[in-house]
Amino acid sequence: MSKKKTVRYDSRLHPHLIYIYRKQGYDRKDLAETLGIGVRQLDGWLKRYPEAEKAFRIEPGEMDRIIQKALMKMVDGYEKKETVETYKKNKDGQEELVERKVTTKHVEGNPAALKLWLEKFLKNNEDDDGDDYEDREFVD
Repeated sequence: MSKKKTVRYDSRLHPHLIYIYRKQGYDRKDLAETLGIGVRQLDGWLKRYPEAEKAFRIEPGEMDRIIQKALMKMVDGYEKKETVETYKKNKDGQEELVERKVTTKHVEGNPAALKLWLEKFLKNNEDDDGDDYEDREFVD
């Protein structure tokens, strides 16, 4: 039995890798081997990190819906809250909050997001039979 080296979990990298490999059909053993970790460590990650567990469980169609929603939000623009906190050291040398300012900012739409959406979800649409847009029926 070979011992696997301990790999530190990176929340910016590993959920994406887990999703990509799961989408390709990797099971737990194959996934752990590809990530260079043991199955027990992978199981620990899935228990400890919700984003890793979600990436492991997510269905490919669900990920497409998440991506579409995010891209359309970027196309339309959206509101976001920004918080600025000011701290000051008190006489004991401890930092204490002096002011918290929350502002709502509008993020303009991004036409590049529309291009990405079109490329990902319409460009290679296998159901496209060449009908004109106006003649198509859309059924929920």
